[in-house]
Amino acid sequence: MFKMMSMFRLLSLFIGINIPQSYSTQPTLAPVYKLNLDDPASTRWIKIFNDTIINHGWEYTYEPVITFIEKIVPYDIWVKYDKLIVDVISPLIGTEITSEIFGLMQLIKQYKENVCVSQILSLQIFYELLVQCTGIIARTDNNSVIHGRNLDIPLNVKNITATVIWYKNNTEIIRSSQILGYMGIHTGMRVNGWSVQTNLRKVLIPGPFIGYENAILIKDILAFFKGHPPVGNFLRYGLLKYNTYDSSLDYLKYTPVASPMYLIVGGHNTGTVITRNRMGLANETSDTSIFGKNSPKPIPVVNLLNKYLVQTNWDPWINKTRVDCINSMNLLNSIELEKCHMYIEIVYGSNKICSDLCLLYSDGRYGAAVNMLNNIPGDYVNSKQLLKILSTPTVRQLSITQFTTIMSVSNNIYDTWLQDTEMNKRSD
Repeated sequence: MFKMMSMFRLLSLFIGINIPQSYSTQPTLAPVYKLNLDDPASTRWIKIFNDTIINHGWEYTYEPVITFIEKIVPYDIWVKYDKLIVDVISPLIGTEITSEIFGLMQLIKQYKENVCVSQILSLQIFYELLVQCTGIIARTDNNSVIHGRNLDIPLNVKNITATVIWYKNNTEIIRSSQILGYMGIHTGMRVNGWSVQTNLRKVLIPGPFIGYENAILIKDILAFFKGHPPVGNFLRYGLLKYNTYDSSLDYLKYTPVASPMYLIVGGHNTGTVITRNRMGLANETSDTSIFGKNSPKPIPVVNLLNKYLVQTNWDPWINKTRVDCINSMNLLNSIELEKCHMYIEIVYGSNKICSDLCLLYSDGRYGAAVNMLNNIPGDYVNSKQLLKILSTPTVRQLSITQFTTIMSVSNNIYDTWLQDTEMNKRSD
């Protein structure tokens, strides 16, 4: 119980980050590194990390990450609970990734002595808490599929983002877009097989007294302790094991995971969006209607049938937008509005008001992407058009979109494009 409560206190501190203002520039290609899985886990990442630090400097790569972590939890707390946190997190991320991180510590200590292994281990569960994303699968003119994704996170990771090519037995197996230090995979492609990304999914659940956000967090923690893997482990294992689109689908649909998510999956000439809960395909929907009435029936698998599929961070079967929700709220009379406020407070244990329900609808990224895709003549989309769409506001969140990946199994395309934000506007 002590371990679980310590994990809860640790994770709960990562919510509520201030997002800075932003500006726009053209994307640039991320560096490309090779990773040999036949090397020992303790040494395989060291050259990649060292090259990254040499190219940009410690103060512009990992120093901001450590500073961010220590603003949330002071260094002396990390020191005090280092062994406990290691004991809690290591089983969640597995022996191999734990060995990789312990191996990296000898390099990190050369640049900064007062870093705890627990700080780096804790990065492995950040995806469940911090990330928003946009994914698009579209048809190209040779009837193949092009897959694009934006990764949105309120942390400067430009100088530690790279394309990594994973090799085993001298054969290229995976390409991935890595925030170096996060050892799992959130964006990747099995060579000649399938591409995949994961998007965060928040399902509104009752949380009397403690609040619905803490209720969600507790469910994530309980899933960890039941052995459900973090998303990075889940996709890393899947990309290594399954070499075809068809063989991966059951694994992606039904393997227990730590948190709900959307999986956007591309094959040679098809694709799908899978909406997940922790145990399998989604059978619930976010409570986005007033008093929980008239919630749409879940459609957990949406296949690519026409020109494109778009997925952000809201259930794809919910058609209303945030503007629609606000307009509906404006039609409520004072008595109805007061009842709605009371409902929110009692059921969700929250100090939010009724109109905050509108935050559970699309923020405009989906609609903007759809409009631009519809304005492309014909029935096909090429890689340049897809990159432009994902680099254009509002699809691109100017404050927090860190990179865009364009990938295609059939066309052997895999590029990670770095996007500038106010956080990382320093020139390289």
